[in-house]
Amino acid sequence: MNQYAQLKDENTLFTTPAAYIQFAPINTTSLHSGNIQQLEISLDIHVVHEAWYDNDQRITALKHLQAVESVYKSLQNWNAFLSSLDEYADLKGTENDKLMINSIVRTSLTPDHSLSNLLITLQRFSFIAYDYSATVDFSEIIANLVVQVTN
Repeated sequence: MNQYAQLKDENTLFTTPAAYIQFAPINTTSLHSGNIQQLEISLDIHVVHEAWYDNDQRITALKHLQAVESVYKSLQNWNAFLSSLDEYADLKGTENDKLMINSIVRTSLTPDHSLSNLLITLQRFSFIAYDYSATVDFSEIIANLVVQVTN
């Protein structure tokens, strides 16, 4: 993201097409005695293509719009559970399969016309995520008690 941000100040080179992800500050709320945190996350995805000012300008613009649409379709209404991670795949469908990311939603779409040599579209997405890292794992222990009676 730093390369993209510096473009307005200098002639930084980078490969296009590109997508840059920028996270906004994250608001947190403690749930369940503070062991679970709910995170309100907003992120911006900047889709960038080099603009060609010749007969292929329409083709470049169409490719740019297709990339913007692809990002949208990939993220819109996406949820993630703990079982989405390979090491926890066996939790799928159980009560221990915790919701990690709840419905990513695009909240805005903004063309950026600040650089004439680039086609840039900023898409903002928001979602709620949950951090369970402070929760205590409980294991069921069954006691096998043997009693000896002596007289």
